Amino acid sequence: MHQHHTLREFEPLARSGLNSAASGRMQALDETGKRPALNWSRRQTIAATNWVGTMQVPGWSVDILPKTGFGDVHEKVVRGRLLRMLAIAGMMPIEERDLQQVTAIHGRLWDCVAYGIARRLSRALLAGIPRLYQRHEEDSTVIRGRLRTEVMARQCPPRLERPPIAYDELSANTPLTRTLLDLCRRLIAGTTSAVVRQAVREPLDVLEQMAGEWAPSDIVSDSDRNCARFQPFIAFHRLLIQGRTTGTGRGDAQTFSLLFPMERVFEGYVAGLLRRHALHLGITGLRLQGGTGQRYLLRDERDRGVARLRPDIFIQGDDGQPRLIIDTKWKSWDPAGPPSADLYQMHAYASHWGCSDNVLLMPAQAGAEAEIYSIAHDRSTRIHAAFLSVDVPEEIAVQQLSAICGLGPMIDQTV
Repeated sequence: MHQHHTLREFEPLARSGLNSAASGRMQALDETGKRPALNWSRRQTIAATNWVGTMQVPGWSVDILPKTGFGDVHEKVVRGRLLRMLAIAGMMPIEERDLQQVTAIHGRLWDCVAYGIARRLSRALLAGIPRLYQRHEEDSTVIRGRLRTEVMARQCPPRLERPPIAYDELSANTPLTRTLLDLCRRLIAGTTSAVVRQAVREPLDVLEQMAGEWAPSDIVSDSDRNCARFQPFIAFHRLLIQGRTTGTGRGDAQTFSLLFPMERVFEGYVAGLLRRHALHLGITGLRLQGGTGQRYLLRDERDRGVARLRPDIFIQGDDGQPRLIIDTKWKSWDPAGPPSADLYQMHAYASHWGCSDNVLLMPAQAGAEAEIYSIAHDRSTRIHAAFLSVDVPEEIAVQQLSAICGLGPMIDQTV
């Protein structure tokens, strides 16, 4: 019997009623990562953390959905919003045209992921599959390509009935197609929906006719222009095999995980919105993770940098000077105000880059109100505590970002 649970951030799950063997397998899978997605330290319960995604072992699967910023919204709506955030953040190769169909699927998070990726992959394959010339060297009764006379000279006597030959063959059995085939097999292995399995079978049937078994040595170069439209799938496959995915081979296809730290999802989501709507927002210079260069808060006696400063989002003006620094924080709102550590961090950014307007951006929540703080020794330098709604359509989120980037009044900022 297979059990499935859907948890929200920091929500506990009673251990009673869980299959002990499946629970042990899940804990072993979870603890292969540096930061487990579930808190296993309690005797009576297992609690979610701020990781989101899905994990599955034989007998048990768990979906973890965000709570912050979503209040008591139904889990189906939250699942759809999370997938949209992951897609905009570039963490999930699902296109906008498929999101509505994806969110209409009744099932687990993995089913939604598999369906959206399969739809996009099918379209990419219809546009053509890159082929490569592959070198073959063999002994053959048929002469094709080049006769390897240097090999025949070393044979004593020469094997004239099966002479050594060498030839090039244009083949679709490449590292790319083998990687895509392995991705499809991983997608279909964890699905429970007949509709999703049918969607995944479309690209799978095509690839099985042309590709062999994938091996870890199959590396697809990111610089290969012929594979450009397949890069999102290659990156997602890499995420699966490098992450918390112990046992995702064909022999143990029921064990896998797909997890994301919610703070990175939120940061990527905000950055993705800014990139997609830069013209509308009046942004001409956008830099992510590091601003205009690497800076350090301190220097040691050997002049080595200590405490590196890496603002999440750095917006430049037309003159190349810092216009706005945004640092995203995925956390619940405290009526007492932002934590002192976050304000100290924003102060360091403002001081080192000489930026007068700085934004501490958090997900909008009930009761949260924007605040403006001025640096005590420099009233012209301000830190804005602002909020972005994650449970709204994209156009409303863009309106809110427009107000934030222009430092104007917020629009519909509460959930």
